[in-house]
Amino acid sequence: MKLNKRNINEFINKYLKSVNSMKPSETQYDVLRYLCSLKKDKVKFGLYKNVSIFEASNRIFSDMIMLLGVRMLLDNSKIEDVTLPFKEY
Repeated sequence: MKLNKRNINEFINKYLKSVNSMKPSETQYDVLRYLCSLKKDKVKFGLYKNVSIFEASNRIFSDMIMLLGVRMLLDNSKIEDVTLPFKEY
């Protein structure tokens, strides 16, 4: 999919909706065991299955940085004296 000024906000909103649909299970662990599970236990839901919730969150935040960066470039393609020639990414 190509991202442009017409669809970037809709794409970001759909992505965030998908992220917000992830519902990790409640746990009865003590705090230390719970923190370990976040790092090691694999999730079976959401955008990034079969990785830990810790790894999934790293990937999600990386995606968001890229998506918001693309939106910034589409909204303002001029950086100091340079105008970027891209209308879509």
